[in-house]
Amino acid sequence: MKRPRESEGGPETDGLTLLHRSRLVPWRVAAVTCIAACPDGAVFAVGYDDGKAEVFDANLFNCLSRIPGSDGSEITSVAWARATGDTHWRLFASTLGGSLLELSCQQLQPIAVTDSFGGAIWCLRPAPSTRSNNSSTGGLATQLAAACGDGSVKLYSIHAHVPGAEYVRSLPCVEGNVLALAWHPDGHSLVSSGSDGCIHCWDVRQGTELQRITVGTSSTSPPCVWSLTVLRDGTIVSGDGEGAVQFWDGRFGTLLSRQQQFAADVLAVVGSPDGKSVWASGVDPRVATFHMVPDKTTGAPIWIYVDRKQPHTHDVRSLAVLERPDVQPLLVSGGNDGQLVLYNLDRFLKEHPTRQSKTPQRPLLQLSTGGGDAPRLMAVQQHTINIWQLGTAVVQQPGMPGSAGQHYEGDHWDLAALPTHLASITTNGNHHIIAAALARDGSAVAAADRSKLRIFRLSGGSHVNPEDSNTQQQQQQQQQQQQQQQQQ
Repeated sequence: MKRPRESEGGPETDGLTLLHRSRLVPWRVAAVTCIAACPDGAVFAVGYDDGKAEVFDANLFNCLSRIPGSDGSEITSVAWARATGDTHWRLFASTLGGSLLELSCQQLQPIAVTDSFGGAIWCLRPAPSTRSNNSSTGGLATQLAAACGDGSVKLYSIHAHVPGAEYVRSLPCVEGNVLALAWHPDGHSLVSSGSDGCIHCWDVRQGTELQRITVGTSSTSPPCVWSLTVLRDGTIVSGDGEGAVQFWDGRFGTLLSRQQQFAADVLAVVGSPDGKSVWASGVDPRVATFHMVPDKTTGAPIWIYVDRKQPHTHDVRSLAVLERPDVQPLLVSGGNDGQLVLYNLDRFLKEHPTRQSKTPQRPLLQLSTGGGDAPRLMAVQQHTINIWQLGTAVVQQPGMPGSAGQHYEGDHWDLAALPTHLASITTNGNHHIIAAALARDGSAVAAADRSKLRIFRLSGGSHVNPEDSNTQQQQQQQQQQQQQQQQQ
């Protein structure tokens, strides 16, 4: 309730706005699993463990489009690719179900699905973008590499005006799951890692393994290597299950530096555009930074730990660098708390990180205003719609006992009726709801997913399920058929 403005005649009581603070909505925040910046620097994509993906403006940081997911389709990676002839960058995503999806930001749904035939896809990485005639688009990226659960790395190519990705070849299988991938800046070689505790370097054109690096200090129980990146000079950076960030010579496979700054698994590592800084985080939610500096004695470059930030409360699962035209680059982190946090790369040590939103992944809310009773509130998340009837307050009129005729911000209002949960509607199928609307009088709800549009009428029941509605319709049709048969 707004505080009334003072005037010469005393506090004004006209135009007061009564606000209803509601804690009814079951707000469920999905974990951020992956972040990928578009090479043109205009947008970045975020994937979540409930299967949805969001695309954000890289300058204003507002959500441009949200692509709802489906049950059991956790997104593990998102990637941008573009072939010669494409007018815009295309968004791809991989899932634990083993699907490679192309997502449409206009249709808000997958437009092509490719099965990996290799189990879960743990990581998806596009080849480094190459220059094109139109420099404003950020170049071309026509190859995708997928890390699969059967121990293989599968290569795909994309073609202009053809939805989806075309399978090209598989690299030789290794033991265990392949969990992480990173391309060499030249685009001709690739590094992979996984549950076998090794880093494998591949020649993509020949399909042969160039070298194998053993990461763990113990041969009996090698750690999982969860994350990889390759810097501009070819240095390989790995994050493993022992909480170590290690720097490797990409040419000879020798260990350059081992940094033990984390108490648990390192799930994400990323390098700066110039290759002189690295950021890492994971189950230990601290975001640590490492810099390459010259050795005081020999002058040779060495890697040192510098500092850390901890804006997250739970596991950090993804880090990405946003390179924006004519603007300072940013670091973006996301994890199990559902927050997207932004850091200024040039002033990482001097500035505090900022949250993209204090209320991420807000549910779809709508309030009915045309009914005679108290307003009704609709809240939509995934494939469930909840309807509440809000409470009503006892408004004391001036002159009534115990009322001074003035109301101020923070005043307590007694309730004449408590909020009531009217209905819980669960749609059939696995697809999550894309859009929903509540009738002005609150008597009906319309909801649409990628397959169909449904309309529900609110009656006296407290739970509405489309299966029940379908059963009632079938019973009515059977009764009508029996009546027709009796008349005949």
